[in-house]
Amino acid sequence: MSTCHKYPTKAQAIEGFCKDFSELCSVSDGVKSVPSDVEKSILFDTDTTNDENHCDGGFDLACPTACGNSETTVKATYRVVADAFGGGEECPYHDGFEMEITCPATDPCPADCEGSWGGWSACPTCGTTPSSHTQTRTWNTSSTLPSGYYYSPACPTTDTRNCPAKDPCPSSSGFENTLDNIVKPISIITNPVKSCTIM
Repeated sequence: MSTCHKYPTKAQAIEGFCKDFSELCSVSDGVKSVPSDVEKSILFDTDTTNDENHCDGGFDLACPTACGNSETTVKATYRVVADAFGGGEECPYHDGFEMEITCPATDPCPADCEGSWGGWSACPTCGTTPSSHTQTRTWNTSSTLPSGYYYSPACPTTDTRNCPAKDPCPSSSGFENTLDNIVKPISIITNPVKSCTIM
């Protein structure tokens, strides 16, 4: 069984035609197309020695390809490029037949998390050990996450580190303690002085 195709595929046939007759071609989403009557003339020879040809057609279907789309139902239209003749196999649907087709969900896409760290919280100025106190800082995200995307790696939230060790803090009663160490108790003579009587 021989067919009348000049080209192995429909896309190659249209591509070859558009090189010579670009004014009859249109481009949608990177795919070239021509009017249906032109398709019939460029896809098949006029040589009638081949007496059988199958129908050429298919659904005009464009499922969403954007990131993170959920499963959707779209309407697809069947287009007949060339009718069967000479006893060839007929198309399963007539030209213009419509049916609903389920498009699968698409995976979300990764995006960079842009932003910067805030300043560190304050540490005590004295009286700390290497693990007694911590300070923290917070991440500020400046980028906006588009629908269908996720941050990879995930945005941080907070960061923590230990405060450096510091000498003990001076006592609040240090001055009084110093006086206590310097001023010693003074013993007071408590024996009364006897008075003398002059005769």
